[in-house]
Amino acid sequence: MSFGELFHCKKLRRSARLEIKGMNEIKNRHIEQAGDLGSFTVLPLELKFITFSFLSIEELSILALTSKQMRNIVEVYRCSKSSNQIQPPVTIHDILLSHETAFIGLQHFQQLGLLVKRTTCLYATKERLKIIERIMMQHMCLYSKSCVNASMCFSLVYFGKLLNTIIAGWDDAECNRTLITLSNSPFSNMWKCLQLIVNSKPGTHSELESHVRYFFRRVFLDPANKLEERGLWLRKILEGWPMVHQARILYILYGPLVGGLIQWNDLSENTIANRNQLFVYFSELGSALQLLTNYWSDDDVISVLDELTNLPEEWLAENISALLFITGNSISMKYLGSKAINGRIQDISALITSSCLVHVKADRSLSNVITLIQQLCKVIENPAEKTRFLNEVVLSFKEILLDIYEFDDSDDDRFTDMSHIVDAQTQFMTEIIHLAFKH
Repeated sequence: MSFGELFHCKKLRRSARLEIKGMNEIKNRHIEQAGDLGSFTVLPLELKFITFSFLSIEELSILALTSKQMRNIVEVYRCSKSSNQIQPPVTIHDILLSHETAFIGLQHFQQLGLLVKRTTCLYATKERLKIIERIMMQHMCLYSKSCVNASMCFSLVYFGKLLNTIIAGWDDAECNRTLITLSNSPFSNMWKCLQLIVNSKPGTHSELESHVRYFFRRVFLDPANKLEERGLWLRKILEGWPMVHQARILYILYGPLVGGLIQWNDLSENTIANRNQLFVYFSELGSALQLLTNYWSDDDVISVLDELTNLPEEWLAENISALLFITGNSISMKYLGSKAINGRIQDISALITSSCLVHVKADRSLSNVITLIQQLCKVIENPAEKTRFLNEVVLSFKEILLDIYEFDDSDDDRFTDMSHIVDAQTQFMTEIIHLAFKH
């Protein structure tokens, strides 16, 4: 009888520790073969997508940073129809939004922008811009039947937030390429629209002017977190255009807007009534000019101001003074100093008097006006011209009073305007007397 036959019913002895060790070796070998994703690799794509559906957009963007393989899967998921959390929580062309709903929408598109930025971080700029273009297509109000009121639509605001998040940290050349690509995209055609507008009479394409304004403001300019960034975008938009067209584009972007239409004739026909109107009409335009002084020469600033204040016809002196009031003493002095050098004494006298009126309406002291007069007296070297300038300033008050009496139709308007000019003249004389008898 053999030894095996003698112990045929006895099981072979095997250590449990060795069994566990063997199982672990097999498991580790499978994980090594699976690569960076480990056991997650063996899951079907559908199960991976189901797993991703339980994550927020922010968690997905963090997950995309873990490895190249995971980033690729997250990107496929983002582009798929399974990604429910990628879909906006609001209707993008909806205009009846509360502040809370709008904030939720902005937050969503900021997180989505971060996800796109992280999942495409190794893509070439050209490829990333193609993805951005496809997203932009859904947000364009000009070609959307869903948008009923572009002036109040949040669609481009959302896209601007997303774009600003994606391109944060891009260098100047990449940002310039972004502007050119999106402006020339067949989904926007904004560059062609702008060319058509600046070569036509102001107001001819009023609706198109508004769409151009909304596109460049909401996509590039307004989302900029810093004034320096906004100034760079504005410079890029204006770059390459003649000065007359740069002035026109500035007005399209920042000129007064009423009822969704740019008001071209208001500043040639009407003056501001109070402090609120001053800031509504001129604050954005003045701030834009201040930003551009960092990139323009003095001659460029003066040229654009000259062109701007003649759109579509010459502005009233008070409105020119109101714009100069917003831009500050530095730009005001450049503009008025240029006129003084060219002997346009009557023009600067009218602007000084109007500036007094603007300061009164804005509830500001006339000390800045007195400073301007002192600086202008230094620029005007001829003593006779200097005396003429001072006399013209005084005479300008008289001319404004006569104009108010003659041309104001309503008695209430006449009384209000008369009150403002008398206050301005009184404060001006007070400042001059204090200055004369200071010592």
